[in-house]
Amino acid sequence: ETESKPTPELSPAPKIEPITPAEPPKKEDAKPVITAGNLLLSIKFISTETILPLSVEDEIKKLADAIKSSNKRITIFSYASESADQTSTARRVALSRGLAVRTFLIEQGGIDKLNINVRAEGGNNPGGEPNRVDIVASDEKAQ
Repeated sequence: ETESKPTPELSPAPKIEPITPAEPPKKEDAKPVITAGNLLLSIKFISTETILPLSVEDEIKKLADAIKSSNKRITIFSYASESADQTSTARRVALSRGLAVRTFLIEQGGIDKLNINVRAEGGNNPGGEPNRVDIVASDEKAQ
């Protein structure tokens, strides 16, 4: 004699709601951290171009707002690629780039000119893109 076992009652599976992941903060909403020595922005230039690329103007304006609220000074390090016989040309191109960024920060960003240092490094590049301008936070308080 085989004994039949009662069939277990199955309850319906619980309804599973899809999980909606939280949206990451938008890049444009994130404010840069302004601490001494921080590289705040690196702007790439083409070859011997010295005019500020239009594509970075909005980013520079946002950075200027963060710099003003941090009460810090900044240093602009500007670089240009050079060949063995063009050291002075590279320094002049680098200076023009650094001054273009400085002018924009003053005129469009509202940063006091006394709070910006420009260092034209020319081909003296510590690494990275040779044709660029780096904006770095200083450890000095704004004036």
